[in-house]
Amino acid sequence: MNRPYRNPFWNPGAFLRTLARMPLGRGRAGFHLGDDDYRAGAPVVPVDMSSFVGLFLSRAALHRAGLPDPRLFIYGDDQLYTLQMRRAGLRIGFAPQVRFDHDTTAAQGKGGVVLRPMWKVFYMYRNALMAYRVAAGPWFWPLVPVLLRKWRRNGGDYGPDAALFRTILDQAVRDGLAGRLDRSHDDILRLSRSDAP
Repeated sequence: MNRPYRNPFWNPGAFLRTLARMPLGRGRAGFHLGDDDYRAGAPVVPVDMSSFVGLFLSRAALHRAGLPDPRLFIYGDDQLYTLQMRRAGLRIGFAPQVRFDHDTTAAQGKGGVVLRPMWKVFYMYRNALMAYRVAAGPWFWPLVPVLLRKWRRNGGDYGPDAALFRTILDQAVRDGLAGRLDRSHDDILRLSRSDAP
């Protein structure tokens, strides 16, 4: 999990690898670092996005990039931050010799990670849309219907909470498309306890 990647919209090779793997349901493998990049002795690989898990930043990079936007709170904040760093001309490298433990548990469904508590759904998808806008640039709007179709199917992984998942997802999509970051966490908590559309 949390594999760094080369933005396929900025790297033609990664874009073509992604397209080739999409029919197999493995599109992410086209732009995420592969197992060979993790082997001992592998060279440092330039990347466009990294998770905050295991990310080391120089003081100079922080000075140029500023701090991450705290309104993003959780999920995708790291993707958006590192994509913006790269767009500003800063370099990010994946160093396979650096090892760490990421103490986390994540339930996996057919569509990906199943988030609990349900309020996390809002941040995951709102912030993902904002990161996709930066990553895809002019390709963002043609990509949106593909993302929405895929994400709505993920509701099946939530069993009896599928309707609540879709309610939260719909709000996250509206806010993400509008670039809205002013919804309070208390509002999101209330939404995540409601099954009203």
